[in-house]
Amino acid sequence: MPESIVDIVNRALDYIGQQTLVNLDEPGPNPAKVRRIWPLVRDAVLREHGWKCATRRIQLNELREKPVFGFKCRFQLPPDFLRLVDVFPSEARVEVEGDSLLSDLPELSIAYVSRVENPRLFDAALSEALSLKLAAELAYGASASMSLAQQLEEKYRQKLRDARGYDARESGGAQRTLGSWASAKLGL
Repeated sequence: MPESIVDIVNRALDYIGQQTLVNLDEPGPNPAKVRRIWPLVRDAVLREHGWKCATRRIQLNELREKPVFGFKCRFQLPPDFLRLVDVFPSEARVEVEGDSLLSDLPELSIAYVSRVENPRLFDAALSEALSLKLAAELAYGASASMSLAQQLEEKYRQKLRDARGYDARESGGAQRTLGSWASAKLGL
């Protein structure tokens, strides 16, 4: 696991053959670009997958302001919300709208991907995915090599596929009940 953002950044810089950093406050084009794009890359990578190390569960608070149409209730999403993973109860009809979640049910809990800023909480797959995505973004400017950037982007996509596989093997999965048609088809 990385100890700091600099560890992730240095891995990315290694991928593109650039000099590594001691800290992000150093002068120069690479540290300046990293400071500018790091939050965007971090949030984009977190949002692309339901990373277990970034998943949180919360019971939402209903807001007084009701939706104008289509739903009966509006709930405030947490400020670190990046992506909806699951809704409880599972039969709830929901829609994310801005910084709120709309539903017809008056009580709602969610599992969501949160914005994690502490790199010590990242698992190994997330840390590597962040390094690869950051390297791909930096490669466009640092080396002016479109082919290197494309290769790094493909490695990043492979890392996401691997992470999904790890998650599938590590999860017991939610126990879902089969519908009547599926039960009849399976002879249950």
